[in-house]
Amino acid sequence: MPLVVTDLRMPRLDGMELLRQLLGKSAPPKVIVITAHGSERQAVEAMKAGAYDYLRKPFDNDELLAVVHRAI
Repeated sequence: MPLVVTDLRMPRLDGMELLRQLLGKSAPPKVIVITAHGSERQAVEAMKAGAYDYLRKPFDNDELLAVVHRAI
């Protein structure tokens, strides 16, 4: 199963827009969204849009690995 880890804030493409584009594919990957600028509203929005999980920076590497292992 493909997996994408993406940030919400990127120079050319908003992470929420990337999430929507990825999930619109015929075989969408699981998407983990990370951000340093997160809020509860953004977390809920990402999860409702179909994100597998949402992590706030700074995050512990073991936490990210655990989420990746659950996703795959």
